[in-house]
Amino acid sequence: MFSDQWVEAEKDVIPIEQFSYAVYYAFIKYLYIDTLDLNVEDAIGVLDLANAYCDESLKMKCIRFLRNGITVDNAAHLYSIAIRYHAPELEDFAFNFCIHHMTKITQTEAFSGMEKDIIVAFVVKAGNHGAFKH
Repeated sequence: MFSDQWVEAEKDVIPIEQFSYAVYYAFIKYLYIDTLDLNVEDAIGVLDLANAYCDESLKMKCIRFLRNGITVDNAAHLYSIAIRYHAPELEDFAFNFCIHHMTKITQTEAFSGMEKDIIVAFVVKAGNHGAFKH
């Protein structure tokens, strides 16, 4: 890329703007010292980056981190993220968390902000798991 006829070969600085500074910083730190030190939102960004770079090891570390950071306020969002990034382990964990806190979860901004098709699939899946028995 830098020796061929690419536009980037003529530049001293190549801006990389797909991810935030915090996400790139966490990624570089992970590459050098194998440590992830971030908040949940940055972990979602690093998961996106890991998915883009096909780094399964980093993807699994992000998933474990997100599982540990799940709350009533972010569970629905993490469920959506798990579906987007094909992370069945996180999807199952977030789904079960949501089932156990269904009333509170459905009243969060994260739940109302979910894509409609994901909400429909979630409600059907919850019904199949007996969430609406009573």
